Amino acid sequence: MGGVQSKRKHQKEAIDDITADNKPRHRSVQQPSSPTRQRSASSAPQARPAYGSVSHRAASFDPPRKHLPPTQPNVATSTSVSPAPTNHRRRTLTGPLKRSEDYALHTDSFYLPNDWDSEDRFFAVHLALKRLFGDNVASNVRQKLKPGARVAEIGCGNGPWIMDMAVQYPACSFVGIDTPNELSPLPEATMLKNIRFESVDIHKGLLPYPANSFDVIHGRALSFRFGITAWLELLREMRRVLKPGGVVQLYEGYFIPKGTVMIDSFVETLRNVAEAAGKDYDFTPKIPQILENEDMKILEAKRAHVNLGAKDKLSEEFMAVLLRAFDLVSPYFAPLMGLDQDEYEQRVEMFCAQVVKHDGRFDWYSFVFTPTSLLLSNP
Repeated sequence: MGGVQSKRKHQKEAIDDITADNKPRHRSVQQPSSPTRQRSASSAPQARPAYGSVSHRAASFDPPRKHLPPTQPNVATSTSVSPAPTNHRRRTLTGPLKRSEDYALHTDSFYLPNDWDSEDRFFAVHLALKRLFGDNVASNVRQKLKPGARVAEIGCGNGPWIMDMAVQYPACSFVGIDTPNELSPLPEATMLKNIRFESVDIHKGLLPYPANSFDVIHGRALSFRFGITAWLELLREMRRVLKPGGVVQLYEGYFIPKGTVMIDSFVETLRNVAEAAGKDYDFTPKIPQILENEDMKILEAKRAHVNLGAKDKLSEEFMAVLLRAFDLVSPYFAPLMGLDQDEYEQRVEMFCAQVVKHDGRFDWYSFVFTPTSLLLSNP
């Protein structure tokens, strides 16, 4: 047992932290010309309120709500908040919104960006991570991007990362892979000759490619989309289709803010909901041990911190990423939390406003790894 604890301690120390003092410098990120990057007309002329005043809903929070399921004893609730008007329509954020009343989550809190849902969610994550880590890939991955290299992105969505990479490395070939519901490549991406998109039911943990197919495999926030079992199966499939000497780079987020009883209880609720959905909310810090158990060698592990109360571009981008994520899972999370849609929206806004007020931290990890031994498999 002592050996296991020592090994885990060593792995934890091996993760390099990227902080405000040692964060790599990077060139400014240019906005793509895609129409999905246009801001809504209603929000463009409005000045963003300063992070100065507390949202009336965040300030009036008063736990607890009695009708919540007994299996969630630490759930924070509100009895003094009146539901906001529901004249807006719900939508999955895959493109720009044209009118401010279409906002999926209410944004009357001065602690939250007032145009968080005016941008495409795939592009938002891509640009935020590129800004945070300084590039699209780590140096260990960049060395593999030689002419003729084959690169696969698991969970590509509409293709911002793969389109950016295909332009930067025109001599490499790229394959964007996602489920039929999520695969929606932009016209700009399909026009690039070195990109191919393929619809695959990756939730089953299977990749329809022969062994030794790719030099590089890339994925982001896959633990957010998959249960523990499916994630492990997909990891083993990545190892199978990876060429000898190939590498995998995964970005995974970990969000554990602190500061108030409401924040702590909401995070505990998220843990309970994730467990009910077959997922592990605290999965990301366990990845180094999982990779070692799966016979993977970590070439590079970095952890970057985002202080959501910093009042800068990066903090606003990642708060917008969180708001989009909460909106995306609302059809599943709201019933499991014992809330109707309006209650869920209010609870999320209060929680996020509290996180910004108390300078909550959002960590992102970058793992670059390769199999320690060649996996024998039939093509």
